Amino acid sequence: MEIISRIIYSAGLLCVTYALYQVAVFLTIYLRPSRLHHYHHGSQPWACITGASDGIGLGIAQELASHNFNLILHGRNFSKLSAVKSSIQEQHPSVSILIFIFDTKECKTIQSSTFPDLIKNLNLTILVNNVGLGHETLSAEDVDAQINTNLRFATQLTHYTLPILKSCSPSLILTMGSTTAIGMPWLSVYAGAKAYLRTWSRSLGMQMRGEGFRDVEFLTLDIVEVSTLGNILEESFLRPNARKWATAALRQVGHGRRYVHGYWVHALQRGVVNWMPDGAQDMVILPEVATRRKLWGKSK
Repeated sequence: MEIISRIIYSAGLLCVTYALYQVAVFLTIYLRPSRLHHYHHGSQPWACITGASDGIGLGIAQELASHNFNLILHGRNFSKLSAVKSSIQEQHPSVSILIFIFDTKECKTIQSSTFPDLIKNLNLTILVNNVGLGHETLSAEDVDAQINTNLRFATQLTHYTLPILKSCSPSLILTMGSTTAIGMPWLSVYAGAKAYLRTWSRSLGMQMRGEGFRDVEFLTLDIVEVSTLGNILEESFLRPNARKWATAALRQVGHGRRYVHGYWVHALQRGVVNWMPDGAQDMVILPEVATRRKLWGKSK
């Protein structure tokens, strides 16, 4: 009996120690100061944000402008981006802003766009792979559009800009992940693309270290849900607005991590889900997504 008691005691002590370690890691991640300034160096540092017309892309652009980064704003609609440019420059007159129009749904090369001329001779220190297209795929065209937007465009844009970012280091490549990467019904193409992006970003980060470019950081920021103009659900404690999320997320850069949740509440949510067995996860996820489909008028 004494041996059994010791085993139980030791197991309990290990569990408590592990739990305290996890708490310490969590507090370290979300209470430490931002190192965004690490990428604000040289003459006129620039940041390129894809999908900057609204939502998280706009929130990140606004936050970077508040830290005096010049901006390249990407989107499909020139009038929307022009309005965003005017709004940001009204608040931050010293910030220079360029507009990059590119339809990510189409299978075009970066070299054929205006991007090469836009970034020529710029001190580009940050690239934000934000643009995304997440909805139920109902046709072959929908599948192609999601693959091109969520996967191909980020890969090609990063491939093109990486030599520039290496020459302008310290530099940062931020990629927007998603909790859907664990698997999400009716969003299979989008979820698969997000899983790809996380692995792709981590692989490139390891490659940079292997090549000696330790000042080129690749970081995936995971998202659960954010209140935006495109999201009919209102802002709440679990669902911050895009600017609040961007402010919290940019605190995570420069600390050597490869993957982190941008918002601390989302990290807690994901932690709970990760402890659940697959069957229990399905029981939670399926009805939740089914409810969202009804809200969006997608139920059949």
